[in-house]
Amino acid sequence: MSAVLNLLNSQEARSFYIRAAYKIILHREPDSSGAGYFLNRINSGVSTYKSLPVELLSSVEFLTYVENVTGGTVNLNDPNSSTANIIRSIIQ
Repeated sequence: MSAVLNLLNSQEARSFYIRAAYKIILHREPDSSGAGYFLNRINSGVSTYKSLPVELLSSVEFLTYVENVTGGTVNLNDPNSSTANIIRSIIQ
């Protein structure tokens, strides 16, 4: 069990997870500053494997991407926005 935990807590696993989250959510590779930012947050305990996708889904970059795809504005505070409702349900 400790070998599995050591693997999951390795820098390589954390970097792989960050890269995968970027590719899945933002449809791109992380830049070095973004990868470093999230790696530091995970290493310090500020971010976790669970919170990283939430942070990316709440980012200006992701919301801009959704606006470009849907052709509308995304306001996460608008209870009548179906797009905002979907994003809120994912990040909660």
